[in-house]
Order: sequence, then C-alpha cells, then structure tokens
Amino acid sequence: MLPAWSCCRSTSLRHSFGTTLARSGWPVGDIQALMGHANLVTTEIYMHYAPRHD
Repeated sequence: MLPAWSCCRSTSLRHSFGTTLARSGWPVGDIQALMGHANLVTTEIYMHYAPRHD
C-alpha cells in the first residue's frame, strides 16, 4: 500500500513551500534563493500570497 502523501508531486510540494514562505512575509529575494530560481520573475508567482504592506 502506498503512503497517503504519494499522491503529491514534487511541484506541489515546491509550490506549497514557496507559498508558505510568502504568506509568512519572507522577502522575495530570500524565497528566490531558497527555491533556487535564477530569475526573480519565476519567484514572483508566489508573491500574490504575501501579506500586503499598505
């Protein structure tokens, strides 16, 4: 029998990780480094989850 988490793909886990960091208020540059993104534009997809600082 497969474990319950076997239905998750690595991309889902990566997206959850990036989203959690953004929601926690981490700076986008730090998220970029942790995710291993070469281009900041790639990281910015997670920033719509970030808290607003109006």
